[in-house]
Amino acid sequence: MQESSPFNSMLPLRFQSGAWLWLPAFHREAGLWVLHVPYWIPTLVLGVATGMFFGTGRRVRRWARLGCCLACGYDRTGLAKDAVCPECGKKHE
Repeated sequence: MQESSPFNSMLPLRFQSGAWLWLPAFHREAGLWVLHVPYWIPTLVLGVATGMFFGTGRRVRRWARLGCCLACGYDRTGLAKDAVCPECGKKHE
């Protein structure tokens, strides 16, 4: 007899021993509920977080090197060093 779980209705795939998992799955094993998480989920989460963390720093460094506004990326060539950015209104020293 199949044991019922509050999560069975949410999962289109049921866990089968040795099966390839595309989605997380709950099942009962030795009286305990077990959560199986496929490797692609934490890999995707960590990859996106890493990309956002390092991507932002690279963009700001590139804008500083090119003389752009650090807040919006507007090209500030021809403007005074302490002038307000005409695009976003931030003042840069």
